[in-house]
Parts: sequence; C-alpha cells; structure tokens
Amino acid sequence: MVIANRTAKRAAAAARQLGIRAVPWEGIGDVRYDILVNATPVGMFPRTERTPLSRKMLRAETLVFDAIARPILTRLLREAKLAGASVIGGREMFLRQAARQQRLFLGESVDIDLLRRAMAHDC
Repeated sequence: MVIANRTAKRAAAAARQLGIRAVPWEGIGDVRYDILVNATPVGMFPRTERTPLSRKMLRAETLVFDAIARPILTRLLREAKLAGASVIGGREMFLRQAARQQRLFLGESVDIDLLRRAMAHDC
C-alpha cells in the first residue's frame, strides 16, 4: 500500500501509523497501482468539473474507487473509464453501508437492488 495526500506532512504521518510508504501528491503518477481510492472531496458537487488526478495518471487494467456520491459518475470516474479502468462510485459504498447497518441494528437483510432503485430517484 502507498498513501498520498495533498499535504505531504499528513501523508507521512498516516504512512507511519499504517506502516506503509508515502509518496508526494505529484508523484502518484509514478506509482504502480492496482487499486486507486479517492477519499478527497475534490470533484464533489457543486465543483464537479474538478478531479484529484490528471488523466495521464490513470491506467487501464486497474480499479478506481471514488468515495464521492454526488455526482454519481465523477470526472475522475469518467476519465478512469476512458483510460480502461474499472470504476466504483461512492453511492455503491453508501448502499452497502446502509445494508450492513440494517443488518447490524435490526437483524434484517435488505435488498441492495431495492436500495439502488430508491437512490436512482434522488437528484
């Protein structure tokens, strides 16, 4: 695992805690990765034209996950798809969290597809 943060000091601190290596934000494009996770707010509504990484940093044959739920398909995910990557958006994370919470708190399973359809009616 490798961590990068827009603030190098934060990346270094998190890397030390996790026992992994940190890279400068600008150096992400030089790192070989199989999975890329965006946990920043960059690209979130209303600034949907923004992306945390330039298109040249995205690679085919990888998985790109963006924790942002709105918009459903962020610029990062659109560009990752164009680069040939598989993508997962933040709404999928929220759906699965909701399903797990219902199981934990109510002891009942929920139909993920039903939740997905309900969320489709949102903005």
